[in-house]
Amino acid sequence: MYKKDRFEAGILITLIETILAFLLICVVVNLQQSRDLFVLQDLGKPVVLSIVPGCINVWYYFKKNKEKSGRGALLTIFVSLILLMLLFN
Repeated sequence: MYKKDRFEAGILITLIETILAFLLICVVVNLQQSRDLFVLQDLGKPVVLSIVPGCINVWYYFKKNKEKSGRGALLTIFVSLILLMLLFN
């Protein structure tokens, strides 16, 4: 899947996946509630669900013995979860 075992690669890939998942989940939740696409309210579930791709990355990296990338992904998940909780709480 990913060939590089670098700290920066783990951070970058996990950050991009987390942002894309957050935006996609927000759009789906807002469409289901028939609101405007850019109105962000009640973000408990989307915030937590956006971390799932990052958790899968961490699992994959440590399974394939890519320690450096796994550490970068773990750091990204931790920081993004704290930031999302602070911003949308």
